[in-house]
Amino acid sequence: MKTDGQIKQKIKQVVYRHRKAFVRHGLARHPENCVYNERVTLPVHMSNRATLHVCGYCSEEGVPNNVVCDASMGGDRQAADCPFFEASKTAKALKEEFNENLGIDGGAPREIGYIAKEYPDVAALLWVIGPGSGANVEEPEDEEQPNILALFGNGEDLDDVPERPLVEEDDES
Repeated sequence: MKTDGQIKQKIKQVVYRHRKAFVRHGLARHPENCVYNERVTLPVHMSNRATLHVCGYCSEEGVPNNVVCDASMGGDRQAADCPFFEASKTAKALKEEFNENLGIDGGAPREIGYIAKEYPDVAALLWVIGPGSGANVEEPEDEEQPNILALFGNGEDLDDVPERPLVEEDDES
């Protein structure tokens, strides 16, 4: 078995890798990461989509670029070669956003369900290390939650459960 220290070190490594990927994705040359990428709302009767993203860059003369720059319409290739591309967030801001999303470094503790959905490997390691590891592990409010024993008679007569599993014993004659 691993010690608590080894598990905590593994959590740090896994969180570091997730943070690095989050920052890399946030700084990548994609339309949604550009400071000039703007959303235009289309009339509903005109299209099956409600919004479209366009380049909002304005030249020094005040002429807007107004080129469609939407990931669903080849905008990824366009953004990769765009001379006007500027990342909308810095690496530091992205790291802080990641830490806040995960409840690290003074961020509000996150529900383990959120962590499990977004980062299942981190949730598994937090589960191994137990309560008090940075996630909100408070008991949920008392609600009538389904119990697995409900499938077998609502958990009645739990005193009659045998201590050892029910198996057929070999007859040794």
